[in-house]
Amino acid sequence: MAPMLQARTNLALCAERGRLFAAGGEDAHNHILSSVEMYDPESGTWTQVADLKQARRSFALTILRPGVLLAVRCWPVLFVCGWGTRGGMGRRAPA
Repeated sequence: MAPMLQARTNLALCAERGRLFAAGGEDAHNHILSSVEMYDPESGTWTQVADLKQARRSFALTILRPGVLLAVRCWPVLFVCGWGTRGGMGRRAPA
């Protein structure tokens, strides 16, 4: 597996249809990241997709529906994230 475009720790990771999504985390200088990368096992490469609107670390990430990631913080706040061509990442989910 190829290394990610941005080395990171404390990231969130999830999979959908064989692709991996790595979001947020911290770089080697402890800067909190907003970048999101997608790994395609067919090409063996990581590609940057739409950033989170807010940099974050130590959170959970899952697929809400095809094309939409759900990022969940440690308290009851949800963020809906999409990597398609419609809108950016980090829209607050309706209550």
